[in-house]
Amino acid sequence: EAVKSDYKALGATYAVKDANTGVWTLHVPDADGTMQSIDLPTAAAKITGLTFVNNNRTFNVYKVTWEGFKVGSTGLTAWAGPKTLPSSGSYIYGATTDDEKPVFVQVSPGDVAKDIEKYTLTNSKNETLGLALTAEPYNDLVTPTGEKKTKAATNGNGLYDITIAPQVVSGATNISALDDLLTKATSDDKIGYALVADNVFRSAYNIDFTFTDKPSLKLETLSVEEDIKDNISIGTDAITNNLTKDPIKVGTTYTVTFDDPSAVYDSYFTFKDRDISTYGITWDNESKTFSISKNPDVGSLAGEFVMTVYTIDITGQVQKTEITFHLSAEMDNNVLAAQTVDVSKTNPGFQYNLSDVAVTGTDAWKQNVDLTDTKIEYHLYKDKDCSEDEKVADDVIGKGKLIDPKVATNAATNNETDDSDKATRVIFTINPAKVGTLSLNTTYYLKTTFKTKGGEVLNTVILPVMFTAPALGDLFVPKSGFVVDGVINAYFYKTKDDEDGADKKSVDLTKYFENSFVADAKTELNTSTNIVSNKNSSDLAKFTSTGSIQFKDAKLLLNSDIKKDKPNIQYELGYGEALIVKVSKGAYVKDNSTWTYTKDAEKVYTFKIRLMSPIMEGSIKTVGDGINIKSNDLQNGANITDKMIKGYDFANNEYNVVPDQVKLDEKGNNVVAWADPQIARAEMTRKVSDTYFTKDPEIKPATKDSKDVITNGYFLLTAGQLVNTTETTVTVTVTDIWGYKKPNEVKVKITVGE
Repeated sequence: EAVKSDYKALGATYAVKDANTGVWTLHVPDADGTMQSIDLPTAAAKITGLTFVNNNRTFNVYKVTWEGFKVGSTGLTAWAGPKTLPSSGSYIYGATTDDEKPVFVQVSPGDVAKDIEKYTLTNSKNETLGLALTAEPYNDLVTPTGEKKTKAATNGNGLYDITIAPQVVSGATNISALDDLLTKATSDDKIGYALVADNVFRSAYNIDFTFTDKPSLKLETLSVEEDIKDNISIGTDAITNNLTKDPIKVGTTYTVTFDDPSAVYDSYFTFKDRDISTYGITWDNESKTFSISKNPDVGSLAGEFVMTVYTIDITGQVQKTEITFHLSAEMDNNVLAAQTVDVSKTNPGFQYNLSDVAVTGTDAWKQNVDLTDTKIEYHLYKDKDCSEDEKVADDVIGKGKLIDPKVATNAATNNETDDSDKATRVIFTINPAKVGTLSLNTTYYLKTTFKTKGGEVLNTVILPVMFTAPALGDLFVPKSGFVVDGVINAYFYKTKDDEDGADKKSVDLTKYFENSFVADAKTELNTSTNIVSNKNSSDLAKFTSTGSIQFKDAKLLLNSDIKKDKPNIQYELGYGEALIVKVSKGAYVKDNSTWTYTKDAEKVYTFKIRLMSPIMEGSIKTVGDGINIKSNDLQNGANITDKMIKGYDFANNEYNVVPDQVKLDEKGNNVVAWADPQIARAEMTRKVSDTYFTKDPEIKPATKDSKDVITNGYFLLTAGQLVNTTETTVTVTVTDIWGYKKPNEVKVKITVGE
């Protein structure tokens, strides 16, 4: 039975790309089945800026007549390059390159630039100059004035050289229109052009031109990487260009460049068929690169082949250049996967397997390598190209040094060996007892160079390696028992064995860490963060010693010169405040090795600490039923004993407020004293306006009988004549040995008729 569905049967969906704009359009039916067209944004839609890096915004455009296919003595009958040759009556347009003053732009954000498919030049009337632009990425250093320092492959920084490569324009109408635009753009009333990315994002209209139909362009030399051979005269033969002193390597890609790219219309390479198969030659005429993948001569590791380069300049002149290349004894340069090594671990080290670099199974390598430890070279570099000027001092790597290498047998034994049939790995042991300095969180490139028995370089292995260690802050672990809401609560204490002295009103910072701290780290108080009354930590506190202080010696105390509000107030302004301590050290040090921190955050550790008295942060309370005395007891008064009142420190540890130590003065008289070494004295006072008591409270010392049994002292409180049972208060004040006074009001009940 047919049942109507809620779903609609819709038409086909398809996409079309505009050849001119590069925009994709989706043709999609809507819910009613009606076809809709949706233009998708290109990468240019994400661009937020298209700016010129340097002061040059000029294209030096040329126009030359195509003079035909002039083969000269090359013997060519047809052109085999990647470009189609122009037809008769065509003109070649391009722009001369100026390495000193390129048209140099920055695309923002940088990660979008690589996806831009096309750049054009357009004026404010939307007239587009019919010359195709190319963008060559640039990723090295740039000066503040926009000068380029060196050249390298792109890394997504959004920097590009914009050039106009040689291109054909034919047809009288097209040529006339292009010439007209260029002439107007170079006239006295110059017309500014904007650089446009994917027909979407435009720069400012400040590009101008020079235009000539008689350019002084001449194709004279080519180069095969500067370190292989440069300035080879175009049109010379293989005997002249016999590169015996500049051998090429297996597995390395080489690029052919020309002295004046503006003069080159097209080029391509040819090789003999037997050389292609023998050496595994591959090439790309578009990118002008080539490489070899194998060296078949196991015994001598030597060979040669000829590469023929055909060039045709912008006038149609063809030239043939032959180059004889000799193969290096050096085999593949192997770059391994990066490794990370934590140098704080026990017996840190790293290794790579020879099988990872495809040499242990290679007869050529086994037959020719010399694994004697003095013949292998190990070096560290700061760049992936292992440039000599980026080489790290050799005092950190080698036999008996910080990084100690050895060629070893299988994993079961890892014995050192110089036998290529037994060697399976290269092991690097880090010995912190050896002197050496390296940076943390920095990628080094460890290059191992293996040589032949004759001393020639056989192959190299490059291992990216990064060393890590805990940041300074990770090496400090506060004891959790002292920490409240992220702040260390430090209380200065005095024990019976302590001597008197101002430094006793201080705390030893090491006490608050789980034996986990850097003893020699520089320790100071923060000077930037205001804590109270526009005072910072270095105002509010100080160390017991002066000068540069190491953490192991750091004893912190409050600045007694800065009081709260008035000089006669007992509290220092910094008392109880979260003081900030800054600890710093530029490196992780283990034994004799130094591993430099590279990030500021790794070099500094800060923590907060409060300095307080345990007595001041405690309380004074009545015990049980509290203080209860009788009225009109004028003769005896009432003894306020330790059964009625107690003191408690910050941790609720109990202490006697009444005297509890028998002590004689120099005359043999019994005086008030306390057993707790943190209490200097205690007193009880009545309110000035209080007439319930006949006199001020008295304090009585502890006593000792003939059997040395101590009876604690007391406060003597005498009430007057009252007619009703009344509650009032007295103030009990405990003064600790640091001069802080802890006053507490306590209730006193004076009873009548009981």
